[in-house]
Amino acid sequence: MKIYTYGHPVLRKKAKSVQHFDAELKLLCKKMIDTMRNSHPRGVGLAAPQVGVSLRLITVEQEPGILLCLANPEIIKTKGEQVDNEGCLSIPGVYANVKRSKHILVRAIDPLKKISVEFEASGFFSRVIQHEIDHLNGVLFTDYFDDLSALELAEDVAIPEALIRRYSK
Repeated sequence: MKIYTYGHPVLRKKAKSVQHFDAELKLLCKKMIDTMRNSHPRGVGLAAPQVGVSLRLITVEQEPGILLCLANPEIIKTKGEQVDNEGCLSIPGVYANVKRSKHILVRAIDPLKKISVEFEASGFFSRVIQHEIDHLNGVLFTDYFDDLSALELAEDVAIPEALIRRYSK
């Protein structure tokens, strides 16, 4: 699957709720997991809008080898704060320190098992889920900053033109 990058309109749309839990959705989960794991750099989270599908569906690697696919995820409760470095497969090579909740309570539907799930997440796992849910709402991690000085670039990476335009308005 192709990962859409900064500037593509699908990344700014609020994704629609998943209504149909069928074989097609299971296949989408599996393709998203493969895309996330085989991306360079390797991803630990991916939202359906990042692959051009405007649905409230995310994949997350909780820890190495433990993969989740979550439909219609929502954060019910937050606690504490943490600041750490984030990147995004849709903005390759661009990083920044982002403030997020340290602990969250999440409710979602596991589309593979077709059951409701509720769980707590902390630390890095919490950060990844919050980042991916932001994607479902058309929010990118760069939206948390007022100017380009907060962003760090990997070697040989240029800031996307669309991102420069966003900050020059």
